Amino acid sequence: MTYQDSKNGDPVTASLHPEAARLMRRYLDWRGKLWDREAPLFLTDERVPYTDNRRAGGGQMKSAWAGMKRRTIRALRWQGAQSAKEWRRSGDNARAIETIAWTKDKCALVQQITPHWFRHNLATKMLSLGADPRAVMEQGGWRSMNVMIGYAHDVPERRRAIVDRLGEGVLGNKNAAH
Repeated sequence: MTYQDSKNGDPVTASLHPEAARLMRRYLDWRGKLWDREAPLFLTDERVPYTDNRRAGGGQMKSAWAGMKRRTIRALRWQGAQSAKEWRRSGDNARAIETIAWTKDKCALVQQITPHWFRHNLATKMLSLGADPRAVMEQGGWRSMNVMIGYAHDVPERRRAIVDRLGEGVLGNKNAAH
């Protein structure tokens, strides 16, 4: 997917995870065909484009994001309520209470997530999985290594595993390859 209008002014081409591609196809089925490649991709619930209100800080993005969070929380609550009802009907009140608590936790998490969080998550996960820093920069649209590194966060478990492997074959570890 290529984003023509990026924050730094350069087009950014990013790979989509297969699940994201599946969801995008599903959205496009709902949205309808794009006859004009420059037409807005994302629409409101009323199927009209989000408008650029010329406010600094992505006003149209903020309203789209707020709407997505409202719809997600509404769906989570509905699904949680349905599951809790089923557990109660089957006589498992403990499971019903667990379901309600799980739903409450998920809704609280959705409230905390921001679009910017995804950029931090992308850099952190890609680097933790061993991605080449250049590939991370390309995927996130970062021009400099310093900026990209600012988005990446330490993953203590990964760091510990790497440090544990440092001695293999060097410090006389009997399990090391010769």
